[in-house]
Amino acid sequence: MDKEKFVSITNQFMFNRVMIQKDICKDFLECVLGKQIDDLIYKNAEQAIEPRLDFKSVRLDLFAKTKHEVFDIELQIQQRADIARRYRYYQASIDTTSLDKGADYDKLPTSYIIFVCNHDPFKAGLPVYEIEPICRQDSTLDIDSGIHWIALNCKDYAKTKDKHLLS
Repeated sequence: MDKEKFVSITNQFMFNRVMIQKDICKDFLECVLGKQIDDLIYKNAEQAIEPRLDFKSVRLDLFAKTKHEVFDIELQIQQRADIARRYRYYQASIDTTSLDKGADYDKLPTSYIIFVCNHDPFKAGLPVYEIEPICRQDSTLDIDSGIHWIALNCKDYAKTKDKHLLS
């Protein structure tokens, strides 16, 4: 008789099956972002963005939307030296599919790209990395680009002071 195998959330199939559930996805986003999320009006596991046949496509692990926000949640198992460039490419891919031809740029939705890593992606020992554009000459300027990149370092999650993330 075979023993039932345990499948972890770090398994891509299991991650998608769990995160596609609306209540779990919404709770996860609220916990990570520390804010209330409007009703998720769209969610899809393995969302493909293919701008052209001869361009590199993107397959988003879990893509969700509210009326004014988009969310990409990525499971990142392997350490990658190019993670910052990967954020950039995913951001560009999401943005190019989020704006209708002729629309003003202020119609771009606020976007969140969240990498759930089972390692420290930037090797600085932080449990959470929140990355947003700033002016290097004056970091007090409000640069509201509407983009938010977050990396969760699950290896060091116990270091977080955020009670919601610990639960």
